[in-house]
Order: sequence, then C-alpha cells, then structure tokens
Amino acid sequence: MELQLLGFFIFTFLST
Repeated sequence: MELQLLGFFIFTFLST
C-alpha cells in the first residue's frame, strides 16, 4: 500500500 507515502506527501504539503 502507498498509503504511508500518500500521508507523507500530505504532511509535507501542510508543512508549507
């Protein structure tokens, strides 16, 4: 599953 990777992208996006 790439759910963990997806969560990482979301976290990075919110970190902007």
